[in-house]
Amino acid sequence: MVKDPSFHAIPERVRTAASRAAPGANAGPQPDPAWSKDIRDYYNAVMQEPVPQELLDLLARIATDKAE
Repeated sequence: MVKDPSFHAIPERVRTAASRAAPGANAGPQPDPAWSKDIRDYYNAVMQEPVPQELLDLLARIATDKAE
């Protein structure tokens, strides 16, 4: 198999920076940051809201237009 001539190995500076990372930095799951609960709560609240009637009407109109 011939390698693509544009292929480049990982640059040395990237390998060096990765090797200097704090020991155990990627040693398993990390606790969720404090702000993640706020985002999750906001998302769940939005998901509980009803779909606006205007959107339902538009979807129904599109469906009937495609059926014709």
